[in-house]
Amino acid sequence: MKIAKAGLIVLIAAVAVSGCMKRSKSRDGAPPTIVGATVDPTKPLLEQPLAGESRLGETVATLGDPTQPGFWLRTPLVSKETKGRVVNDKTGASVQVDLLPTGGEQGVGSMLSLASMRLLGGSLTDLPELTVFALN
Repeated sequence: MKIAKAGLIVLIAAVAVSGCMKRSKSRDGAPPTIVGATVDPTKPLLEQPLAGESRLGETVATLGDPTQPGFWLRTPLVSKETKGRVVNDKTGASVQVDLLPTGGEQGVGSMLSLASMRLLGGSLTDLPELTVFALN
């Protein structure tokens, strides 16, 4: 009897929560917003710029110098050092990093710190595809 009651409670909770998830647009039909940022419902949330961010582009990263500590990404997507965020397109994991210029041409790969690579859920031999955002 206790199992049946517990199952019924879980079922009721699941039905109640599912009604909250169906609404992907505001009542006026506009896309939902998060802290002033417009959200594209067709893309994962972490791959979209948050308030105060601008999307710089995508890059493929390799492991950078493992003796250099910190959370950083050396990338041709920036021309000067700035704060930012990177998202692993495969895992959806996100980490805030220092964006450091490489001086290379656009389209050339990037180098990611060991600490950042671990937080993004990649193997040390992976070449993760990253979406890069700068903090404004």
